[in-house]
Amino acid sequence: MKICMLSSGHYPLEARIFHREALSLRKVYQEITIVAPYHKEDEVTAGIRIVGLKARRRWWNRLKPLIQMYKQGLRIGADVYHCHEADSLLVGYLIKKRLGCKLIYDSHELHSVQFPQHFPGLVRKLVGFLVRRYEKWLLSSVDYVITVNQIIRSYFLLLNPFVPVEILYNCPPLSVFEKRKQCGERCVLCHEGLINFDRGLQDMIQLLVALRPRYPGIKLLIIGDVQGPVGDWLTSQISNFHLEDHIEITGWLPYEQVGKAIQRAQIGLIFFRPLPNNMLAGPPNKLFNYMRYALPVVASDFPEIRRIIQESNCGVLVHPQDDQGFIDAIDRLLQSPEEATQMGERGQRAVLDTYNWEKMEQRLLGVYQKLVP
Repeated sequence: MKICMLSSGHYPLEARIFHREALSLRKVYQEITIVAPYHKEDEVTAGIRIVGLKARRRWWNRLKPLIQMYKQGLRIGADVYHCHEADSLLVGYLIKKRLGCKLIYDSHELHSVQFPQHFPGLVRKLVGFLVRRYEKWLLSSVDYVITVNQIIRSYFLLLNPFVPVEILYNCPPLSVFEKRKQCGERCVLCHEGLINFDRGLQDMIQLLVALRPRYPGIKLLIIGDVQGPVGDWLTSQISNFHLEDHIEITGWLPYEQVGKAIQRAQIGLIFFRPLPNNMLAGPPNKLFNYMRYALPVVASDFPEIRRIIQESNCGVLVHPQDDQGFIDAIDRLLQSPEEATQMGERGQRAVLDTYNWEKMEQRLLGVYQKLVP
């Protein structure tokens, strides 16, 4: 059976697309191709073919890459097309009309909330309405929906109560995120993944400045990179507050090295700001990654994050606009290392028992077996 993944906005080697879903499917199916923005036109990695498209220059410049995606996807002639965004779903729909193939919509975000944020005021409401109508129309041709949480699952069932929906959490594969014996360094706080103002960078700087007098060795470990205007702002803050010894930026790491970096830390941070997509999407990759390495988590109190943390009792929730609350939560865990250790161990147990990709892999393969027995 041939499988073709279509992505207009995600890098083909992105953790969910390649390291989880594609590699899991490769264990059963031999011909898997990912068509996505990439710097090479054609490449084979770990037995998976990547067909590269030219990346769009702006969020609104979508038409030309979608035409290229349609031509490439049609040329592949797959049995199943697995689409990762609302616009790549349109391409999958058009290909299905030509080939009579199976169609999967893998929605990582709530697009009817996320996409309208590019527009102002009343226009935003109109765009949101149009995206909902657009998805409702296309769902009638979708054979299966895959998503990342209960909120988005409920949204799709409201649009179409007859479409089957499966949840695949962004959990770490235990075979890659191995547990090592190294212990986290005291007073090292960790943020893994993309970081900007919407993800609490300003709060993290305030936290370092506030807690440094009490904990002179406190450090923020950023596993990722900070570039552009956000990077310039961070550089100025490091200079202004003399934080050179208190912030470490690893740069983007190979996927298999992320866990080793996380394990250096003592506490995991998720300081998302109260924006619609932050509140309704998730739980993010980093939450499960922190839990895997027994880090207690201090996180913004959003529905999906709250559900996992309260269920596992593995961290402290803070109102996303309570800046002092984040400081107090970190102070509490640093002052109570036994409590922090117990939280981390409960989170790790939840990952080993439930929230790991090996469990999600069985759900993914189950979807494909139902579509093409």
